[in-house]
Amino acid sequence: MVERRPNRSQLINFAREELEQFNSGQIPRISKAEELRERFGYVNRNNVHTILSVSGLRAERSVALSKLAQQEAESFVFPSPEWAWMLGVLSLGGSVSEKYGRVALTSCRDVELKEKFILLGERLFSINSKDVPKGSSWGKPTENETTEFNSTKAARAIGNFRRTRWIDTIREKHGWILEEPQFTWAFLEGVFDVKGYPSPNWGIYLFTPSMVVANIMINLLALVGIENVDFVRNAKNREGIEGIRIKKGDDATRFAQQVHSVIHDKERKLEDYRQVQPQKLHRFISAEEVVREWQRLREVFGHTPTRSEIRRFHNTGDTEYGPDVYSKHFGKTEINGTQTRGSFRLAKANIETYIVNKDNNG
Repeated sequence: MVERRPNRSQLINFAREELEQFNSGQIPRISKAEELRERFGYVNRNNVHTILSVSGLRAERSVALSKLAQQEAESFVFPSPEWAWMLGVLSLGGSVSEKYGRVALTSCRDVELKEKFILLGERLFSINSKDVPKGSSWGKPTENETTEFNSTKAARAIGNFRRTRWIDTIREKHGWILEEPQFTWAFLEGVFDVKGYPSPNWGIYLFTPSMVVANIMINLLALVGIENVDFVRNAKNREGIEGIRIKKGDDATRFAQQVHSVIHDKERKLEDYRQVQPQKLHRFISAEEVVREWQRLREVFGHTPTRSEIRRFHNTGDTEYGPDVYSKHFGKTEINGTQTRGSFRLAKANIETYIVNKDNNG
């Protein structure tokens, strides 16, 4: 049997044609070096790289492959409660290395949290997890065993989550978490699972020794209408705090109604908060009142109001209703008989449709 020898010109012609088709949008991707090696019978990838370099194609392919990797990363993480929860867990209880392609749960004492991280991670990342013994994660000393996923695609898609860098990463790459209450709540649920505690007598705690992170948590809570929050002071810590506390009362009850913990003990204590009757008296707000105020704000701004504009006006007392009122009245949908949390984006579209239909019907 005569062994087939690699054909240099065929490799060059194929790579050039494939690159032209990719750049013109005719095909969704180009072959990686390993795929070219197998296709044309080369011993190793270095042979392929050498031929492509000499022909001048390697640099162009690198640009195309980088573009392809960026596209894959952008579509890998998508708006969903599952991804929001995962990012919440990683922000205060995990670590992501884009360089080494690792996504790890590093702060976990609860079996239930670890099990959910593994099951959800395997579904989102499409790979199996592995346990890393104490003291050997990424070549650095660790106090606890860690659970991690080895996926360069996942790590790049998630982005830089080192220390407090995750705050900017959320804003820049995953801004959808801040735009829809259902995703903000899911993110906070992940944060609570890894760093939260519901005290029966004093309120609901989210622990962090970082003032920067504490302020971000306060801002996230404000996005979903939780405002009765204070710092938990601890002079022994470098920045003088150990976290924040949602004071016992209506805000703590509302938090418990929206957040469900995978950890049984935390969930049991949250349920105690859910049984507390709200102390505030809320008047009924009709859909017509909501629409009238929407139309007034549209005239004030000269365009359809955004969630942040309404929230700013509500905080300054220039409008009676915050974004959640619009989401509650016009942003809910029903899936399999279960009503979902309100979406401001959906409410915005439904209100505009409501106004158009009303005008058309006289």
